Amino acid sequence: ENGDAYLEPILPEDRIVVFAALQQQANGEESEMEYRVMQPNGSIRWVHDRSFPIFDEKTGSLIRTAGIITDVTEQKRTEAALREGEERLRLSISAAKQGLYDLNLQTGEAIVNREYAEMLGYDPETFSETNQAWLERLHPDDHATTAKMYDEYIHGLIPEYRLEFRQRTRDGKWKWILSLGKIVEYDADGKPTRMLGTHTDITEHKQAELDLQKRASHLALINEVGREITSLLD
Repeated sequence: ENGDAYLEPILPEDRIVVFAALQQQANGEESEMEYRVMQPNGSIRWVHDRSFPIFDEKTGSLIRTAGIITDVTEQKRTEAALREGEERLRLSISAAKQGLYDLNLQTGEAIVNREYAEMLGYDPETFSETNQAWLERLHPDDHATTAKMYDEYIHGLIPEYRLEFRQRTRDGKWKWILSLGKIVEYDADGKPTRMLGTHTDITEHKQAELDLQKRASHLALINEVGREITSLLD
């Protein structure tokens, strides 16, 4: 009867977790679980339940279990909101064809999305990114400026990481990338450990800039020649 009273407010779909924990307790083991309970007013709360066995000091037999139950509803809501926000961000980045990277600043390993790999012509299923691989794909003329900005940002000398550089794609061509990044985690000593950012393909924009510069140079040359001819005629 007491067991039924204990289980009654627990949502049916969560009871399998509770049954497993109760079995652990019956075996004299500690248990830890999270489940939902329905309150008398009909509202649902998440709880974290941690139980541990108490044994008879003389016989060593299990006497009872004791535990602590904590209401973690707000924590669960925060986690759910965070997941929803991350999903919205992922969808918006995917729709914008932006690459997303999550860089471990200590190991140099990065987690990237499909668009990041596809932007460089790689199969997302097999592509693996590291800081070293990224450097190896970087255009030789961009190494100095890229290293300088990265170092200044990591050491807090500039407020933002915004950089344009060229990356070699899988087929050997060069693609202009706009990279935006932000440090999001630090260790206990204040040293940055994690950086999140995006990659945007700006090759067409850069090509348009180059074409405009060529036309401007060509126009300047024509004007210069025109002035020289005019001066000769005068």
